[in-house]
Amino acid sequence: MARYLDHQTAKTYLNLGKTIEVFLGRISDDQEILTYLSLTRSDTGDIEVTCCEHYDEGSLDFVDLYEFSTVDPDRESSPYLLPGISMKL
Repeated sequence: MARYLDHQTAKTYLNLGKTIEVFLGRISDDQEILTYLSLTRSDTGDIEVTCCEHYDEGSLDFVDLYEFSTVDPDRESSPYLLPGISMKL
């Protein structure tokens, strides 16, 4: 089930320290990779965006994306900072 956040709800969640995840699907040439973005607010107020990619290891018995193997663990440990977005939210 998809859930869409409006602008105000997204702003509230980020201000409360919550993480917002945006599922992008299978955007790479390798159709076995699932991609999503993770957005959080840093201590300085900037928005941190992390691109997460996992191999699709799902089956009827194994469906939790967080348990799937990551494509590049180093990429997920260094988020992109988007300074100034906090002012626009």
